[in-house]
Amino acid sequence: MLLFVNILFFCCLQGQTVNFDEFFEHSTLRIDYFQTGDRDTEIISFDQFYLYPYWSGNPSSLVDDMNLGQHKVEIYDSLSGKLIFSKGYSSIFAEWRTTDEAVRGYYRSFSASILIPLPKNSFKIVFYSRNRMNQFVEVFSTYLNPSRMRIREENLNRVYKSKRFWYNGNPEKHVDIVILPEGYTKKEMKKFRSDVKHFIHVMFSLSPYRKNREKFNIYYVIAPSPESGIDIPEDGKYSQSLFDFSYGSFGISRYVLSFNNKMIRDVASVVPYDQIYVIVNSPKYGGGGIFNLYAVCYNKYAPGKSSNLADYVFLHEFGHTFGGLADEYYSSKVAYNEFYPPGVEPWEPNITALLVPENLKWKHLVEETTPIPTPWEKARYDSAPDPARLRNERYWGKVGAFEGAGYSSKGLYRPYLDCIMFSRNTEGFCPVCREAIQRMIDYYTK
Repeated sequence: MLLFVNILFFCCLQGQTVNFDEFFEHSTLRIDYFQTGDRDTEIISFDQFYLYPYWSGNPSSLVDDMNLGQHKVEIYDSLSGKLIFSKGYSSIFAEWRTTDEAVRGYYRSFSASILIPLPKNSFKIVFYSRNRMNQFVEVFSTYLNPSRMRIREENLNRVYKSKRFWYNGNPEKHVDIVILPEGYTKKEMKKFRSDVKHFIHVMFSLSPYRKNREKFNIYYVIAPSPESGIDIPEDGKYSQSLFDFSYGSFGISRYVLSFNNKMIRDVASVVPYDQIYVIVNSPKYGGGGIFNLYAVCYNKYAPGKSSNLADYVFLHEFGHTFGGLADEYYSSKVAYNEFYPPGVEPWEPNITALLVPENLKWKHLVEETTPIPTPWEKARYDSAPDPARLRNERYWGKVGAFEGAGYSSKGLYRPYLDCIMFSRNTEGFCPVCREAIQRMIDYYTK
């Protein structure tokens, strides 16, 4: 029977304090599994289990109370029945379920992984996914005992070397990002290191990353591909790259994804990581970002130039992956069918259906004189989109609720006229997005 999560009960559970050392080892259990189904069906089946000799998460943030992501995993101690760990995340499978292929009833399987601290004792694991009303519904649960599981311990450091690019201390108290190269040959590793330096400089030049730079550890892995570049099917170009990233995912030219989850996880595992960023060696505009999975960015930029499209993509996609932020634009082509069903409040912190205006999720940032919804010259903008003109709007620089967001021209609202999550700029995140990113930084570091 499908189990609908009682929101009040869920919130009460979040108040439980969990003593890390009572329930967990300071190591990571990676659980690989498959998500199989179509729009209306989801089946979860285990693949393999791996052990890493570290835990990079925050021992003080074991129960995730942010209510973000298309999915959630919960871990319960078998003896006490206590919730000892939970984490929200999203997946390629969740996106694919909204495509025409899934809507027509075709089944596909996607590899996925979750990372949890290794429990000391047997535990219950529960997988949830959101239904069309954005409620978490139990998909699968079972009991596991670490002493009886076939857990693989592989030392990939012998194969792939890593470097600390920016290091500030204990991974358990920092945001740990691992950057992977895709489509760089052995001879192009110098270019990859230069790209890492460029993009991290861009990230740390922007708020709220700038004031929190000492809270990050950043690593990169030296993992060359057999051939230079990645697949661009619409151009008839194919390359033997390490992770099989490709343009044209779900029929969108600019969308870059890989379905080779296991290889990505294997190479990332040579360092402690909370987030994965993949830089693809391609001059073609594109990228992608899925909450708590990975972010992807192409690498064409002009050194020394104050604004590059690749810089925007790097920041924008990490906004998805790290901050759980939604796309605020509504005019570009996407492959989804009702990614945000009408009449349902999105889970992302930076868009809203405004079903109950007085309960606006960012109302604490709205000035009393700003009306909700907030008027703007939307028709004029739609006839000739130019973000520069937004500066002439009456409520420019004000937090409000501006119609047009989340791939929908009507019915969804964004908090600011312009933001990195709305247009191709690198001027900054809006106050709502900055707050969401800061909350995530605090989750990993406090």
